[in-house]
Amino acid sequence: MKSVPHKLLLTGFSGAGKSTVLRELASIGAAEFMAFLDLDVLVRGEGDVAAFVARHGWDKFRAEELKQLEQILQGPESAVVALGGGTLERAWPLIKKYPDTQVCHLDCSFSVTWQRLNFDDEERPLASAGQEAMAALYLRRQADYQKADFSVNAAQSPREVAMAILKRLRVA
Repeated sequence: MKSVPHKLLLTGFSGAGKSTVLRELASIGAAEFMAFLDLDVLVRGEGDVAAFVARHGWDKFRAEELKQLEQILQGPESAVVALGGGTLERAWPLIKKYPDTQVCHLDCSFSVTWQRLNFDDEERPLASAGQEAMAALYLRRQADYQKADFSVNAAQSPREVAMAILKRLRVA
C-alpha cells in the first residue's frame, strides 16, 4: 500500500536544500505529484525576498506565505511544496487541517546549512545577521521541524535526498 500524501511539504533551515530538492524531485519525474511549487517564489513574485521584506516587512511576508500555502492545500492537485525556512512557525495549525498532507524535514546540521548559504542578502536576508544569530534561529526552529511526519538526511546530494524521500513514501 502506498503512503503517498496528496500534498508533501518540504521544510528545513535555510540552506537545507528545500528548493534544490524540489527541483530534483521534479526532474526525476515524481509522477505521484502534479505540481512542484516553491513558496518563497510564490510570495516574492518576480522580486527577491529582501526587496519584499524591505517594502512590506516580515509580518506581511509570513502572512502572504500562509495565504499562498492555504490556497495550495485547498487545491485539488497533488503537489510538492518547498516551504520557507520559517513557515512552520505559523503554519502548523493550518497544515493540521489537511490530513492528506505530510511534512518532510530536510535535516542537516547548522554547520552544513551555514556552508551552503551563498550570503546573497537579496535572496537570504536573515543570513546577513551573521553566524551567531543564524545558529540561534536554527536552534529555535528545531522544535517545529521535529513535528514533521518524517525526516531525511539532507547532508547528502540533492538526488540522494530526493530518492530518500521517494523511498520513504514507498514509490521508489
